[in-house]
Amino acid sequence: MADALHVDVEAWGTASSLLREVRFRRDAGGAEIRVLYEIFDGATRDYPNAWDGFLFGALLFLMKSGLPVRVHGPLSRSAMQNLEEVQAFWRMWRPSVYGQVEIVPDRIVDLERSKPGRRAIAGFSGGVDSTFTVLRHRTGLSGAHPYNLDTVLMVHGFDIDLVNRDDFARAAERARPFLAKMGVALRTARTTLKESNLQNWEDSHACQLASCLHQFSDEFEFGMIASTASYANPELPYGSNPVVDHLLSGDAMSLVYDGAGSLKTEKVAAIAKDPVAMAGLRFCWEGKDQSRNCGRCSKCVRTRLMFLLAGVQNPACFDEEFEDTMVDAMRVEQISAWARLGEIAAAAERQGVKAPWVRKLQRKMATYRRQALIERQASWAGPALDRMGMRGVVKRTLRTFGLLR
Repeated sequence: MADALHVDVEAWGTASSLLREVRFRRDAGGAEIRVLYEIFDGATRDYPNAWDGFLFGALLFLMKSGLPVRVHGPLSRSAMQNLEEVQAFWRMWRPSVYGQVEIVPDRIVDLERSKPGRRAIAGFSGGVDSTFTVLRHRTGLSGAHPYNLDTVLMVHGFDIDLVNRDDFARAAERARPFLAKMGVALRTARTTLKESNLQNWEDSHACQLASCLHQFSDEFEFGMIASTASYANPELPYGSNPVVDHLLSGDAMSLVYDGAGSLKTEKVAAIAKDPVAMAGLRFCWEGKDQSRNCGRCSKCVRTRLMFLLAGVQNPACFDEEFEDTMVDAMRVEQISAWARLGEIAAAAERQGVKAPWVRKLQRKMATYRRQALIERQASWAGPALDRMGMRGVVKRTLRTFGLLR
């Protein structure tokens, strides 16, 4: 290989944690890139039996580089197969960004997957999706054959910034009453993977979570990723989805995309029946205190509306009471957010809810549809407007009349 990316891993222990550092370097030179994983409890050995998780965690960075990848350690046979498939997905969905790259490990290993008890560990943020995953497998909501989910993993460095150690500690404490009630243990880890900004978070967040779950593959047979979208409305392309998430598996651990058989409104309705689960919810990423919910951002307001549908006016996860004006102030900036609101509006219609917030929501959605159509037309006309030097003039005019955000 004339030029290649080399992947090495070093591990060492401290009095309170195990650290694993993955390092990327190019034959052509340049600064070495280092990503740290710090595991505070539960790791059974310095190095995992296979380095599958390290490759999945940085896969989109590797694909974007376009370089052959030389892994100076073992990868499992099923991970090698799945790495090919995950690459195929992203190459087809974003061909201008990601290319297929060759991955060559020092050795390919065949590992025995079955472990005593066939235990599962789930990624857990405290949000609606991960809380529902715990509920459904610990209370029988998943049917006759639940996973043996007895542990969850909270990762510092994803939704809570690494500098906010106190916020992470408070978020973990916030989750403990619900997890204790469910009989589920809490593990914690810390990583610089997201903060290193190697890859687009919206595309790569399931890969990054999978890489952290794989750090516990010596103990658990299954790693669970709570579904963001349902099977009825899969979001493609998106960093976590039912097509790709299960492919983030290797011989040592199988990844599971969990809970996609339920709509978000159904998940909230299930949580609404458990006051402890409601009180422990934490899903806001816009507030100054990352251990709490601001109550007014778009995600908070959407969740409030779903609780209203479930018959709960002011769940304990919010510090202030609901006001209809929160719907007016809500921003709708992504098609995925609009889809969530559509689900809420459809549920309100099915339930015959006629509250003022429903009318406000319908107006909000109608406005978004109009703006989205204008923006789509503008994107098609953009090249011609650029040639005439008119793009800025047209945008300013549309904004003046309230037709464009």
